[in-house]
Amino acid sequence: MTAPLGATQAVIDDLKASMNATYTDHLLTYAQASDVLGISRYTLSRLIRDKRLTRAIHGGRYFITRQSVADYIAAIRRPSAAPQPTAPDRRTA
Repeated sequence: MTAPLGATQAVIDDLKASMNATYTDHLLTYAQASDVLGISRYTLSRLIRDKRLTRAIHGGRYFITRQSVADYIAAIRRPSAAPQPTAPDRRTA
């Protein structure tokens, strides 16, 4: 295969490698995402199935996007809008 516009194959390979590195910087393996979140791979798979985390395919492998992990962490740290149940006052009973 001839390199376009006279670029050497080494230049093309370097460009492809830098593009892949930049793209994969935004992705986590399942193991990395599980470690970051402190959950099992089974729980991670449930979160993906429930669309609480986003996965991406790169090179035929599945990854979790860093942004979806960050969004999930922010969501679980956010206090719930629902009122918390209180224990009944047993003194009046």
